[in-house]
Amino acid sequence: MKQERILYALGNVSESFIIESMPAARTRHPVKWLVPICAAAVLLIVSGIAYQMAQTRRNMEMETAEAETEPAEIEITAQTEGDTGGMVTESSSGDERFVDVKELLAAAGSGQAAATEELAQKIMQIPIGSYTAVYEGVGNDGGEAFREELYASRGSVFLENEGLYYVSGHTDKQYLIQVQDNAASLWKFVCFDAEGYPYRDVLTQIYDIHSADGFAELVVSAGNMDNTPEGIRIQQEIGTRSITDRHSLHELYRILGSMTCYGRDQWDRIQLGSQDADTSGNMENMHQEVRMTRYLTIVTPYHEIDRLKYTAISGMFYEFDGIAYEPLSETDAQIMWDMLGMHR
Repeated sequence: MKQERILYALGNVSESFIIESMPAARTRHPVKWLVPICAAAVLLIVSGIAYQMAQTRRNMEMETAEAETEPAEIEITAQTEGDTGGMVTESSSGDERFVDVKELLAAAGSGQAAATEELAQKIMQIPIGSYTAVYEGVGNDGGEAFREELYASRGSVFLENEGLYYVSGHTDKQYLIQVQDNAASLWKFVCFDAEGYPYRDVLTQIYDIHSADGFAELVVSAGNMDNTPEGIRIQQEIGTRSITDRHSLHELYRILGSMTCYGRDQWDRIQLGSQDADTSGNMENMHQEVRMTRYLTIVTPYHEIDRLKYTAISGMFYEFDGIAYEPLSETDAQIMWDMLGMHR
């Protein structure tokens, strides 16, 4: 009965009420936030692609710049000769081949001395840094074949207006090649034309040595100022020795770098002892000079420094041409005594 009453009551409800109570149809509205989000996503993708392209281009430009500015690497092959270690003989890459000056001079048949008395007196002065450097002509008696070899051994230009060139493969100025009227000649450094300059300037500006690492070996031999039978016997007794331990080479570099050079014609500063027999014919002073003198050759990876000599009589270095150096301190003189194996 209750269900019938309910149905009867519903039947009497006005249709207008039923229509009003029905849920309204859902109206779709466009989503306003979707458009900017899509645009931002597209912009982000495009920006990422542009950045990646720019980064790739920048990397390519940097690689190209490095390839253009990086100097050509010169690969050096060392070749051992005799007891003194090898001299570098050939460059296997790069624009310049490495020329061993010692081999050039040997080919000329002149060793490392000036070719003739005339050439020995031939001097050239050229500006190097703040100095005027003195050079002497060497090895120039080798004939036409030697001069042609010299011409072919030119490296980069050193002083164009003087026709001066480095030796091929070298950055040092120990030897220079001069070309005048299509004729080549070889010149070797002697000293700076100055009094009281530091030998360190010679090491850096001439030999291109800036630390003890530039010294590979020190070859020590007896002085040959006495060629009497007894003098020769002493020379043979002293013999030749090679020093390669790094501590000694570091000490040598330190001592050389601290020295002052007084230039040429300074024989009065060099105390070698008597070079003549006294009136009684006693040659002991000359023999003592041989015992107290050592000729030095410093071997580097690229050349040999062969001008220095040391006398324990006065505790100082010197060179031919009367090139004198200040005497060493007692401490450094003792270091050189031990290093060179001196004995009375």
